[in-house]
Amino acid sequence: MNQASRLGSVLLLLAVTAGAAFGFAACGSSSPGAGFTSEDASPGDGTTREGGGGPFAGLDTLTVSPNAAELVAGDAPTTAAFTVQAKFKDGATRDVTSLVTWQVSPPSMIVMNGATASATGAAAGDAQVIAYADAVSAAAQVHVKLVKSILAPGTPPGAPQQLGGGTDDPTLAATVVYPLDGALFPPNIGAPDVQFTPAAGTTVFDVAFTSPSLDVHFYTPCKAVGATAGCTLVPEAKTWGAIATTLRGGDPATISVRAAGAAAGKVGTTKLSVQLAGTDVAGGLYYFNTQPQPLADGGAAPPGIFRYDFDNARHEPFFTRDNCAGCHALSRDGTKVLAPICTLERGCGRPLQLAVVDVATGHVDTPAFPVGDTDTLAWTPDNKYYVTTPSCAAVDPNPPHGCTGGYSGGVLTLVDATTNAAVGNVPAGPAAMYPAFSNDGKRLVYARGGKYDAPLSIEAASLFTIDFTAPSTWGTEKSLFTSGGENNYHPSFSPDDAWVIFARSTCDAGAPVSDCDSYDDRGARVMVLPSVGGAPIDLAKANGTGKLTNSWPKWSPFKGKYKDGDILWLTFSSSRNYGYRTYDATGTPTYHRQLWAVAFDPARAKAGKDPSFAPVWLPFQDTATSNHIGQWTEKVVPGPK
Repeated sequence: MNQASRLGSVLLLLAVTAGAAFGFAACGSSSPGAGFTSEDASPGDGTTREGGGGPFAGLDTLTVSPNAAELVAGDAPTTAAFTVQAKFKDGATRDVTSLVTWQVSPPSMIVMNGATASATGAAAGDAQVIAYADAVSAAAQVHVKLVKSILAPGTPPGAPQQLGGGTDDPTLAATVVYPLDGALFPPNIGAPDVQFTPAAGTTVFDVAFTSPSLDVHFYTPCKAVGATAGCTLVPEAKTWGAIATTLRGGDPATISVRAAGAAAGKVGTTKLSVQLAGTDVAGGLYYFNTQPQPLADGGAAPPGIFRYDFDNARHEPFFTRDNCAGCHALSRDGTKVLAPICTLERGCGRPLQLAVVDVATGHVDTPAFPVGDTDTLAWTPDNKYYVTTPSCAAVDPNPPHGCTGGYSGGVLTLVDATTNAAVGNVPAGPAAMYPAFSNDGKRLVYARGGKYDAPLSIEAASLFTIDFTAPSTWGTEKSLFTSGGENNYHPSFSPDDAWVIFARSTCDAGAPVSDCDSYDDRGARVMVLPSVGGAPIDLAKANGTGKLTNSWPKWSPFKGKYKDGDILWLTFSSSRNYGYRTYDATGTPTYHRQLWAVAFDPARAKAGKDPSFAPVWLPFQDTATSNHIGQWTEKVVPGPK
């Protein structure tokens, strides 16, 4: 029988037996158990279980013993030896261990040396070893556990013993400030920076990652984070790779920090739970950076729009000319960007000039006023049109082209992207801002306030949608959510158009309106509601507690997976501290706005429950700057060389 047929039979058997219950033997066991035989599964592919010629003529079934084993990878690896019994149609049985061919699934966990299995150390979890002879196969279940200890430089040699036992003393427990308890991480953003505040008198720590398949310990003294009182531990890349592969798409793991000091026999322990998604985050993220950024060649890029390519792990400046003002809009396919810019004639005063950027060529068009006067923008999914919000009621035709007649009051204008000419105003009510198209291009969502104070500032805004049929047919404005005095803004549709994410600010009694006028509001929180209307849901786990300026929520265009089902990803800008990394040289928190990624479970949202996980800091950022308005694309288009 050829190799393709053999492999087909093996894969078929795996599919049929994937749900079989595990009955693990003791660690490293090679004692026989009840065999897993090929009679437990039907081929189902039209082939017959017929042995070939030679030693397998008349073969009926195979049995692998033991049918379950456990392997340890890491510091003290173990092996498991298997035997294979063949039963023939004439009733005869004999040992064929030396004659069968072995296959492993998944191949990253186990390697076979003859009939002996050993763990690779590259991953842990549940696997199968499969013996096959011609069209007949049988498998054994193997559980691999990664057990490993790593001592960082400066760690006392006796630290594992000191931290491995003793009486628990809560006064010695550290406070973990990152990662956040309940976070769900994308698998492709690297190891988390475990940051913690040590209790007084503690000097040595065990940062452990544990699960049914993991028991990995990093022993370390306090590695200080700048001038702060915090400590940090970043797992080294190879070990983190094995941890991440093990946790991908599975149950949560526990991160624990055990601390000890001079007091003999006492330790303090802090635990939190984290989880890894089953799929990588894909596509690209464009965001506005407020400070110059160092480049690899020793130079610096001015503030402006930067981008990160998740598919290729590449970070680079994208559009940093003309003092780009940051309220950019990115086409879904990543080929076009709209960005307000300053000009030499009028500096950064109003009105701002619209720049239409071709990503591949770097070519920039600056449409003539009034179309070229802009603040917030949105593309149709096919890139044929865009909506812009001019900030001026009229523009002086003479330099420096200042506003005349005051601000526009929030008027949405539809523009033909080919000619950059106005098609007409969107028939929305007054004080409309923050437009976003649905992914099918048939609806526009926006915020409309009770008052339009200035560019990017509206008060007590409600959310509205309006139907759109290209090139210029609009439906009737529909209320999506009516404000009860709070301010609702920054709306956008989820990739499946089922949800609208938005930001909400609420003024405290006696607080100035500037605290809740949609511009950099400290009390802003991220909310979601069905795109057909309904009760908003607070993303409580994502928002956290306190006033953290949680603003500009934006969806990733792709659906992902985690253990319990589907997830969507979104990002928002927040002034929450990234552990101690957003502290200055004096050890004082800066509250710089940083981009955070949040996993969103649509099934939970549909049930009216908080659909969010605790957020994850995106690691390509400079912590000494503020980053805003993460705009997603399906693919990062290469720019001009």
